[in-house]
Amino acid sequence: MKIELIAFSARGAKLAAQTASLLEEAGHICQAFAPEKYAVQRSVMPLQQTLSGWTEQAFLHADALLFIGACGIAVRSIAPYLRSKKDDPAVLVMDECGRFVISLVSGHVGGANALAEEIAGWTGATPVITTATDVNGLFAVDTWAVENQMMVTDFAAAKAISSALLNGQTVGFYSDFPVQGALPKGLAWMQEGEIGIQVSLRSEPRFQTACWLIPRVLTVGIGCKKGISKEKIENAVKNALQGIGLYIKNIKKVTSIDLKTHEIGIFELCKAYKLDREFYTAEQLKQVSGRFSGSDFVKKVTGVDNVCERAAVIGGGRLILSKQVYDGVTVAVAAEPWTVVFSRAEGESI
Repeated sequence: MKIELIAFSARGAKLAAQTASLLEEAGHICQAFAPEKYAVQRSVMPLQQTLSGWTEQAFLHADALLFIGACGIAVRSIAPYLRSKKDDPAVLVMDECGRFVISLVSGHVGGANALAEEIAGWTGATPVITTATDVNGLFAVDTWAVENQMMVTDFAAAKAISSALLNGQTVGFYSDFPVQGALPKGLAWMQEGEIGIQVSLRSEPRFQTACWLIPRVLTVGIGCKKGISKEKIENAVKNALQGIGLYIKNIKKVTSIDLKTHEIGIFELCKAYKLDREFYTAEQLKQVSGRFSGSDFVKKVTGVDNVCERAAVIGGGRLILSKQVYDGVTVAVAAEPWTVVFSRAEGESI
């Protein structure tokens, strides 16, 4: 995660530096700030703008914000920038003595609850988590979805799932994918029913209230003309996916030939949707086994008879959509093998 930290006192700045160091050791990317007179630690940057300005920028670019100071400061700072639980970054507050670390905003989807537990484990602070499913020891569908890289299509349905579990109601579970591990307490296998969780690529509702979770398992192979815009590539990808009932948020990564490594349209598309990018040489693409639609023109230009289909397969597994041709863009889609995973802890203790 990209984590921005801010402190408001000398003691807080010291704790910010220590916490950032621990977070970075765990693989996070951190940047700590404090008012200039307190930014004496080498790893703490002096705050060069208003707190409101810092918060606005952090909301745009960070995955998590950690305020080291009073809750009131954090609440007033973030209030103008809160949008929704699916969009807001994780927001945490830690007192300057390091006694408590509070998950304040986006506990499940944004990962604030998990991050609070993580920080507490290193610093000895007490994690403060107030989400109802967590304090009652129940399965949290939105947290589980994020951990397993699934898209929650309807947060109202996710909330209904939590409410049903809190009220002791049995929630159905259906998956088009293999399942590893025992279902958590409160979930039961069902083909259809009143309320349930459905893990699938395509939207054929099996429950009256269905929390549809879509795994990010698609690789989109792209071929395109030089200098083509992000908008044209995006429209081509959306149209291709719409034709098979899927969404751009199903995509895990975009692939192409290495000639397109610096193609600005591909770069901007991946940046906008936070997608991985991978590029392969013509020789690597030639080695991909399977039946692909070949083009002498493409082979003459790139050295391989087909870019999008081969790139999709080498990056993602089974081809589920062959080459689609749009205005200067070709698109193919592959899906990787995937398994729904419930950990032992979820199956036993929830």
